[in-house]
Amino acid sequence: MPKLDKPFDLNVLPQVHAKMLEDHFAYIGDEMLESYEYPASREEWEAQRGGIRAKLIESMGGFPEEACDLAPVDCGTLQRDGFRIEKWRLESRPGWYIAANIYVPDEQDGPLPGVICPHGHWATGKRSVHVQRRCINFARRGYVALSLDMVGYDERAYQDHRDTWYLMTTGMTLAGLHLYDNMRALDYLCGREEVDADRIGCTGASGGGNQTTYFSAIDERVKASAPVCSVDIYADYFRKAHCNCETVPGVVAYADQPHVLGLMAGRCGLLLVNAILDGGFPILRARQALDRAHRIFDLYNPESVDIHAVYDGHAYTQKFREGVYRWFDRWLKGPVAGARSHTRGWRTCAATRCWSRAARDCRTRRRSRAQRCTGSKRSACTPGRRRSREHRRRNCARQSWQMCSAGCPDRGRRPEDARAYRRRCTR
Repeated sequence: MPKLDKPFDLNVLPQVHAKMLEDHFAYIGDEMLESYEYPASREEWEAQRGGIRAKLIESMGGFPEEACDLAPVDCGTLQRDGFRIEKWRLESRPGWYIAANIYVPDEQDGPLPGVICPHGHWATGKRSVHVQRRCINFARRGYVALSLDMVGYDERAYQDHRDTWYLMTTGMTLAGLHLYDNMRALDYLCGREEVDADRIGCTGASGGGNQTTYFSAIDERVKASAPVCSVDIYADYFRKAHCNCETVPGVVAYADQPHVLGLMAGRCGLLLVNAILDGGFPILRARQALDRAHRIFDLYNPESVDIHAVYDGHAYTQKFREGVYRWFDRWLKGPVAGARSHTRGWRTCAATRCWSRAARDCRTRRRSRAQRCTGSKRSACTPGRRRSREHRRRNCARQSWQMCSAGCPDRGRRPEDARAYRRRCTR
């Protein structure tokens, strides 16, 4: 038998370069992004706008040729102090169901502005603390707010989320599914007599912020937009991991994110909301995107785009919300005197669910509790994940205590109180 060499004797590369593929595509992407030019006149941008929008829709998998009947089903109403929560089941595609909550003010002087509130990667979906408080505040300020579970979360956990790469074999994308779900939800919202279809806003954080960006760019009914902790430039997408719901195939071939933001110019007030302590979406990159987007917005109205910076981490807490309320009031209705910007009594119970537990268990009986919460085949209860969760909580508490000396709302709190106050940011 021939003598075999030792494995290491056959090595060719002098050292392992773990990020070779990542660096290679980052280099290619940087070259492509640097070649893009920004319009010098409004006419030049109008000539480009339609093509970019059409390519973006195509990259996301396109839309059905005909919109199906939404077949809305009323699943109950929860009466609360000054507003009610309606639970609706909608059908965005044949056999593809949406679970939505609609927050409607009790006092109405006429058609009210409407707001779509997509959520990020939070297991409780539309029942998340961030989403409920935002929707309650909107209702108390005179808006009709609609929140819906995105694919693979909460009541839609059985539809899966992380393991949906197979969609690309059919030409579809998870980002496209989210976009079309939001558009169909807005179809229903605009058809209600309480809602003024000419005054529509959209806001969400993290993955919900990405949904907000693409939804506001594509759907021309949106007049005010506030993506939170999400705006970046595409060069960074080569350097960090993103969920496939935040990735649009081929987009770098024809646009950078400032071009996508520019699709809102002339019809929509855009507020970028970013956190100074957010490591996932650095505020410096957001400011860079804002500076480039200004080259397009300045051709229409320089005041229609701005940034709201918050000294906080990756979240959507009160300091974020207050900036969004002011922005929406300005572009959709005007300031509301004396309106409350903080709520108590939010629920994390099953009261806001659209489907019964028996129906959900019938659909998900083969999946474990951890799988239903995460929409993934990987368990969320491994020791490593528990340690990671506790590490994030400790960092959050430490961050809160340090912020007390900077004049934040945590001033005077003890470390253990600050930990409880900030724990909701890590859920």
